[in-house]
Amino acid sequence: MTIDDLKQNAGRRIVLVNPPVAVVDPVQLYFYADSFPLGLHQIRRWLASMGHEVELADMMGYGKHEKSFDEMLESGELAPLPRMPAGAPETDFAVWRYGQGVGWLESWFAGRDSPDEVWVSCSILFNAFLAHEVIRWVRKRFPEALVRFGGGYPTLLPEDAASSGAHDIVQGRIYEADAMQPSLEGIAHPLHYVSFRLTTGCPNRCAFCINGRDRMVRHDADEVVDFIQRTRETLGIKYFNNWDPNVLRFKPHLKKFLRELASRELDVRIRFDMGLEPPLLDDELLDLLAVSGVDAFTLPFETSDPVFARLFNKPYTIISSIRAAVRMRERNLSIRECHGTYVIGCPDEEFADLFATYHVTHRFGLRSTPFPLLVIPGSPIFQRYSALLKGKPSSCYNGHLFPLIQDKERLGRYRMMLGILSANDDRSKSQIAARLPEDLREAYGRGRVRGERLVEQVLDTDEEDSLDLLERLHNKVQ
Repeated sequence: MTIDDLKQNAGRRIVLVNPPVAVVDPVQLYFYADSFPLGLHQIRRWLASMGHEVELADMMGYGKHEKSFDEMLESGELAPLPRMPAGAPETDFAVWRYGQGVGWLESWFAGRDSPDEVWVSCSILFNAFLAHEVIRWVRKRFPEALVRFGGGYPTLLPEDAASSGAHDIVQGRIYEADAMQPSLEGIAHPLHYVSFRLTTGCPNRCAFCINGRDRMVRHDADEVVDFIQRTRETLGIKYFNNWDPNVLRFKPHLKKFLRELASRELDVRIRFDMGLEPPLLDDELLDLLAVSGVDAFTLPFETSDPVFARLFNKPYTIISSIRAAVRMRERNLSIRECHGTYVIGCPDEEFADLFATYHVTHRFGLRSTPFPLLVIPGSPIFQRYSALLKGKPSSCYNGHLFPLIQDKERLGRYRMMLGILSANDDRSKSQIAARLPEDLREAYGRGRVRGERLVEQVLDTDEEDSLDLLERLHNKVQ
């Protein structure tokens, strides 16, 4: 039975499963958007609208909001997994499971009727091995059930996903489900914030992202505000996080949403953690962000090195990010909780350039957010470094394993910098240089000078952002 067949054959008992995820370090734990699986809740409502009996078995962990990493280790909420090989030869890292193991499924299914279908989701490549484990358990426990496997990973690597034993590999999105606001009934854990979508897809083809592979779809702005208001009134949730890949590519639509949100005067706080494209931020939008309950968003900086800016294939560079940060300051927009993101983990990058990017985010008061490079099959980065990845399973593509770093000592430096640069309390920022070994301290100092000079050079020119301009400025600040 295909998914289309479900539209004419009501009454199927369907269980959706959200598997646990892999965690390498505390930074990765807090990167996970674990408010709830937004897409599965939308699919749940879509299937129910066609007359199917649908439940969600959510295996994801949610303890990070109340406990530290060490406390979660002690309580068992982070369960040890076999160590995983990192990029450097003969180097492996400890890895933990965040969420429930397959044994939990036995208790979850106890007392329930056997399902006709089980749908398992996996968004991120390096978590695939945990989803495979779930599918093997389901096939053994319910041999008559049809198992479907969907999400970002099966879409990118369908043949690898098929090795899980799933009967149906679902590639791409279910756009009918995307158009529906999620059903939040029966959630079995406390929600700390709720995700929402205004749009789907992105026209950009950034080298480390898969969102440019989805078609662009706009969802009704008034219905999204209705959903936020209803959730606030019925569940008491105050915090909402937009999870669109590039919502500013629908700028008029975003402005309409913010105006409607402001007009209702809801007691909510809104975040755009997936980011706002810097060159598209205009003064009207900044004003709307200030009056509509938005208290944080991500401003991507990515890199100050033109070589990697070209490789990342974004339609703008750090030049646009600097200019956007200046406009934010000029309009007195609160940015203390805004993230300034940048990529780390490229094998050829110079540490001084990495620190330069850090200093630029720090100068504007943003939360420094280094993001370990995620290698995605078919991307320019994957093609460039394919020899380093040959023969490695998708579980090793985890950026926090630094799969492209082949030198053991350099790998250790990256792990150290990830933790240090991610600390954003004032005390950690003031002591950053003292926490670095001597060679990195020297690179940190050079990076600080480069970052300051780069900002000055950007503010001194009206020339349109381009890779060529970044290359000229980069040469000047060396």
